[in-house]
Amino acid sequence: MAGAEYKREAFWSETFVVSEAQVRNWLDGFDIISFTEHRSEGKSVDGVPHQWHVFSVVARKKSMMKSEEKTDPYRPK
Repeated sequence: MAGAEYKREAFWSETFVVSEAQVRNWLDGFDIISFTEHRSEGKSVDGVPHQWHVFSVVARKKSMMKSEEKTDPYRPK
Protein backbone atom coordinates (compact mmCIF):
# COMPACT_ATOMS: atom_id res chain seq x y z
CA MET A 1 0.00 0.00 0.00
CA ALA A 2 1.16 3.50 -0.57
CA GLY A 3 0.14 6.91 0.65
CA ALA A 4 -1.26 9.63 -1.56
CA GLU A 5 2.15 11.27 -1.92
CA TYR A 6 3.98 8.05 -2.85
CA LYS A 7 6.28 8.57 -5.81
CA ARG A 8 7.08 5.14 -7.19
CA GLU A 9 9.98 6.29 -9.35
CA ALA A 10 11.64 7.89 -6.31
CA PHE A 11 12.01 4.46 -4.69
CA TRP A 12 12.06 1.52 -7.13
CA SER A 13 10.66 1.72 -10.62
CA GLU A 14 10.13 -2.08 -10.59
CA THR A 15 7.96 -1.99 -7.45
CA PHE A 16 4.39 -3.14 -7.92
CA VAL A 17 2.20 -0.95 -5.70
CA VAL A 18 -1.35 -2.07 -4.86
CA SER A 19 -3.77 -1.73 -1.97
CA GLU A 20 -5.09 -4.54 0.19
CA ALA A 21 -8.51 -3.99 -1.40
CA GLN A 22 -7.02 -4.53 -4.88
CA VAL A 23 -5.32 -7.76 -3.81
CA ARG A 24 -8.50 -9.08 -2.20
CA ASN A 25 -10.50 -8.11 -5.30
CA TRP A 26 -8.08 -10.08 -7.52
CA LEU A 27 -8.65 -13.10 -5.28
CA ASP A 28 -12.39 -13.17 -5.98
CA GLY A 29 -13.07 -16.73 -7.08
CA PHE A 30 -10.53 -18.13 -4.62
CA ASP A 31 -10.89 -19.50 -1.12
CA ILE A 32 -8.40 -17.54 0.98
CA ILE A 33 -6.62 -19.91 3.32
CA SER A 34 -4.20 -17.35 4.73
CA PHE A 35 -3.82 -13.59 4.17
CA THR A 36 -1.07 -11.77 6.04
CA GLU A 37 0.19 -8.21 5.75
CA HIS A 38 3.83 -7.80 6.75
CA ARG A 39 4.79 -4.25 7.75
CA SER A 40 8.33 -2.98 7.82
CA GLU A 41 9.81 0.41 8.59
CA GLY A 42 13.11 1.78 7.44
CA LYS A 43 14.58 4.38 5.14
CA SER A 44 14.31 4.69 1.41
CA VAL A 45 17.42 4.76 -0.76
CA ASP A 46 17.59 8.54 -0.32
CA GLY A 47 17.32 8.31 3.49
CA VAL A 48 13.65 9.26 3.89
CA PRO A 49 11.73 7.27 6.55
CA HIS A 50 9.37 4.85 4.82
CA GLN A 51 6.96 1.97 5.53
CA TRP A 52 6.64 -1.13 3.39
CA HIS A 53 3.63 -3.44 3.30
CA VAL A 54 4.03 -6.90 1.79
CA PHE A 55 1.12 -9.30 1.39
CA SER A 56 1.55 -13.06 1.70
CA VAL A 57 -1.40 -15.04 0.40
CA VAL A 58 -2.27 -18.72 0.27
CA ALA A 59 -5.43 -19.36 -1.72
CA ARG A 60 -7.14 -22.12 -3.65
CA LYS A 61 -9.29 -21.62 -6.70
CA LYS A 62 -12.97 -22.26 -6.00
CA SER A 63 -14.46 -25.25 -7.75
CA MET A 64 -16.80 -24.57 -10.66
CA MET A 65 -18.82 -27.74 -10.19
CA LYS A 66 -19.76 -29.70 -7.08
CA SER A 67 -18.54 -32.95 -8.67
CA GLU A 68 -15.01 -31.51 -8.91
CA GLU A 69 -14.89 -31.17 -5.12
CA LYS A 70 -15.08 -34.95 -4.72
CA THR A 71 -12.04 -35.53 -6.92
CA ASP A 72 -9.94 -32.57 -5.73
CA PRO A 73 -6.69 -34.14 -4.42
CA TYR A 74 -5.95 -31.01 -2.38
CA ARG A 75 -9.28 -30.92 -0.57
CA PRO A 76 -8.95 -32.02 3.08
CA LYS A 77 -10.86 -35.19 3.90
